[in-house]
Amino acid sequence: MRFKKNLILFLMVFFIYEKSFAGDPYIGSGNLKLGYDAFQTFKKYVRNNNKKPEVFLITIDGQNSFYIYCPFGQCQPTRKKMRVDECERYYNKECKIFAMRRTVKWKNGINTGSRKQAYFKYNLSDKEFEDKLISLGFYGNKQTDVTLNSDNDISKQILDLKKLLDDKIITQEEFDQAKKKILE
Repeated sequence: MRFKKNLILFLMVFFIYEKSFAGDPYIGSGNLKLGYDAFQTFKKYVRNNNKKPEVFLITIDGQNSFYIYCPFGQCQPTRKKMRVDECERYYNKECKIFAMRRTVKWKNGINTGSRKQAYFKYNLSDKEFEDKLISLGFYGNKQTDVTLNSDNDISKQILDLKKLLDDKIITQEEFDQAKKKILE
């Protein structure tokens, strides 16, 4: 009888211990760059002060996003698997949780997921919002993604810049300014 109690206790501790190190399978990890549309949608999700953000999901390619607001003042615990499944059905792509409430949870080596580091206030300016995502490693670093050294081939620099424009990481105006710098 004592052996059974000890075995049950051991198994309970083992599974709790193992799960705590396994991580959450629904929260994304690894390198991720948000596409322009996903970036804009994340801003909209965070900034809606009238509703309480619950969960923000993103396809693992960073291009599409899916979010849910808490319908009531008191939110129920997030049904992560259900939300991920909804996103995957909608986009027919693999989805993971990017943020819960206003805190980015995706682990990429830079972001630890701590509330202090990854929390987004609803009243951040566009520049502050973008800078924070850049510092967390989730958004393109715009012109610094293309090196403007004179020893690089000019046509390659312009092609790299065009790719950033096509991926909507930079705007047409930023493209024109950087191209002008390259050609000087």
